[in-house]
Amino acid sequence: MDTQGANAGTTGRGGVRALRPYVREHRRLLGAAAVFSIAAAGLSLVQPVLVGRIITAVGDGAPLSGLVWALIGLLAAGAVLATIQYYLLQRTAESVVLTARTELIGHLLRLPMSEYRSRHVGDLVSRVASDTTLLRAALTDGVVEPLGGILVLVGALTAMMLLDPVLAGVTVLVVATVVAA
Repeated sequence: MDTQGANAGTTGRGGVRALRPYVREHRRLLGAAAVFSIAAAGLSLVQPVLVGRIITAVGDGAPLSGLVWALIGLLAAGAVLATIQYYLLQRTAESVVLTARTELIGHLLRLPMSEYRSRHVGDLVSRVASDTTLLRAALTDGVVEPLGGILVLVGALTAMMLLDPVLAGVTVLVVATVVAA
């Protein structure tokens, strides 16, 4: 294997498509994690509404026990869904890392000795460890997590626009200014 062929895979930009071969066999678990992420995000959008009702009930002197128990149940359900999602993502990511490391180590063991003479062995070992760790991070933080985040962002913006369009506009303007800066 020549040096250019060894470096060809490291110089290209793969993006999310580069994860496809590693993720293919885990798509059911990732799909389940996405469902749990969306459900947890949906529950987190309901929480401010319920807190608002509790505040209104306090102002009106109405009984709170049902609303407080509903909020506690909502928080507990959100925590359970988020925990299941986290577990599924971590399990899938570790399985993908194991597969990638096994394939990479097998590849390294089949390299001709000239490759080892032209490179530092520590560099090769470091590459296996760091690249597969980045693969884990890309899987957990880049594939499923954005789904819930997008849902929360859209839901929060929609709720803000319905409650107070002027305040929502000012908030979006301030956030855009801070991001641009």
